[in-house]
Amino acid sequence: MRKRIAPMSKEMKASRAEYAREVSRWKAGKRCVRCSGWRNITCHHWKGRIGPLLLDKRFWIPICIDCHRWADNHIQEAREKNYFPPAGLYNETEDKGIRGLRFTPCGIELIKS
Repeated sequence: MRKRIAPMSKEMKASRAEYAREVSRWKAGKRCVRCSGWRNITCHHWKGRIGPLLLDKRFWIPICIDCHRWADNHIQEAREKNYFPPAGLYNETEDKGIRGLRFTPCGIELIKS
């Protein structure tokens, strides 16, 4: 009998566990940047989740699940309000002139290099 192939490598399992711990710690005490709610806060990965971006907290946005759905369903309007990066920069691991995000009462500002 052949050995079953694992659905996930040990490295990936460890990486996902680390990610879950980091997000859990990071979400504590955060409020939604869109509606200021504090329930069901999720981590929106502004720049994407590929490779090193998954754990890059400079591009994490605290957003409630309802506002997260709104952003995913209204991408153009969300992009205009900086909930998404400019077209072509999603999942881009290179700097491309944006070092991080700053949350203000007026919305999200980009920290440029």
